Amino acid sequence: MGRGVRLLLVVDGEAEWSSEVLVQGQNGYRVYARIAEKQLGLTAGGLWKTFKDWPHVQLREEDSPGDLFDITEINAVMKERFAALLD
Repeated sequence: MGRGVRLLLVVDGEAEWSSEVLVQGQNGYRVYARIAEKQLGLTAGGLWKTFKDWPHVQLREEDSPGDLFDITEINAVMKERFAALLD
C-alpha cells in the first residue's frame, strides 16, 4: 500500500471537508490534487476513478491491493495469514 497523508482545508476558521466549496473562486481540494500530481508526483485520492477521497494524497500510484495483486493472490495471502481464525 502507499504512504499517504490527508489535508484539511480551513475556511473562515472552520474545517471544510466539502469538495464543492470554492475559495477565492477555486475548489481548494481540486487545486491540492492537481499540485500533488503534477508538481509533486503524488497520487491524489480525489482523482481516483471510483471512490473520491479529496483530502488524501499518497506516494504510490496503486490505489488498492487489486492494482498490485489478482484476486487469487489476495485470497491465498488472506488464508495464510488468518487460517487460525477460521478453525
